[in-house]
Amino acid sequence: MTENLENIAIVGAGPAGSWLAGKLAQAGRAVTLFDCRAPWEKPCGGGLTPKVFVDFPELGGLGLEVREHYVIRVIFADDDEVELGLGFPLIIVSRLELNEALLNAAIMKGALFVKEKVKVIERRDGVNIIRAGDREYQSQLIVGADGVAGVVRKTFASPFPREDLCLTRGALIHQRTELPVIIKFFQDQRGYAWVFPRRDATSVGIAVEGNGKAANYMDPLLRNFVDKTWKKAGLGPPGPLTLYSRLLPHYRPENFIDPPLQGKGWALLGDASGSVDPITGEGLYYAFKTADMLADAINADGVEGYGAAWRDMARREIGWASSREPRFYKPRNQWLLKVGLAYSTAARRLAGDMMSGFQSYHTLKARVYAELPAYLSETAYNAVRGRRGRHEWEKKKRLPPAGPDGPFSS
Repeated sequence: MTENLENIAIVGAGPAGSWLAGKLAQAGRAVTLFDCRAPWEKPCGGGLTPKVFVDFPELGGLGLEVREHYVIRVIFADDDEVELGLGFPLIIVSRLELNEALLNAAIMKGALFVKEKVKVIERRDGVNIIRAGDREYQSQLIVGADGVAGVVRKTFASPFPREDLCLTRGALIHQRTELPVIIKFFQDQRGYAWVFPRRDATSVGIAVEGNGKAANYMDPLLRNFVDKTWKKAGLGPPGPLTLYSRLLPHYRPENFIDPPLQGKGWALLGDASGSVDPITGEGLYYAFKTADMLADAINADGVEGYGAAWRDMARREIGWASSREPRFYKPRNQWLLKVGLAYSTAARRLAGDMMSGFQSYHTLKARVYAELPAYLSETAYNAVRGRRGRHEWEKKKRLPPAGPDGPFSS
């Protein structure tokens, strides 16, 4: 049986796909979402920067149960650590609740949801023929929001080279902890491990880029980090970790110039388009961002403008970060970062603004140069006096740009 969907099919009902579906359905487009799993739990960090809620204020109306974190503990490769106070909270959510809320919102706006796996896509006479379950569907445009190895990218574009992928390993510990958000760097590795405490569980994981790092290399690093963290906090043993694997895009700088993003009757967004920050690993912001850009292009009667908007975004943000990511992990620069965070209030404020999403890469260089005298003078003054870490006056919470009635509530 063949059903004519007239306009748009979206494969993948995660944040990117559901957000796009809601936008297009609200604009009166005929949209169908395909996903055999959604909504699903995902043991990843589930971190949302305040910038996400400012740039996409509709998220504040989803009724999500969140946990706010105003402190991030950064542990360096030598196990020296610094606590960083945030002026704006990092928001941690359950990925199951987030995915479910976004999918339900898209359905409420008029999107059709088909809980089936898309097995085959064929393009015939200007129409996409989609086989899902035991039925066939038609669409004029099909959008891949189904990850780096999704069926849409496999059908219409080249696969990601191995060098442009990063393996992550993670687990969800079903235990509420009072730990802060923790980031741990490793010696001679480009990547980090994390602890992201949610309201009723704690997400842990690791991502290490390059050189074909495999699970049998990463798992002992993660388990050792988790065991040490729980022991230091006086918590009971976390128990065995049921680890998951996930591949994330990690484009090399040259591949941001002209990546496969759209063509006749198809487009990619979110992870499938390579839209993940190469330094922080943040993907949720770019899931919403790319969905917005594609919705704008479609509502302007074509997807052609999407590629140009994506490349402009990449040039200013994730592409810029990709070209500088190797420098970030150089031992000398990691040492400078540690010293700055330990002794300079201005450096901590800059790092906090970056982690909150309010300091863009595009204007980072200018800010660093303008504030460099403050970094140097504060570091020298506080190092001589042994004043390390946050001072009391730094702990005052700042209101996000959205104002006191924003979406942050615990």
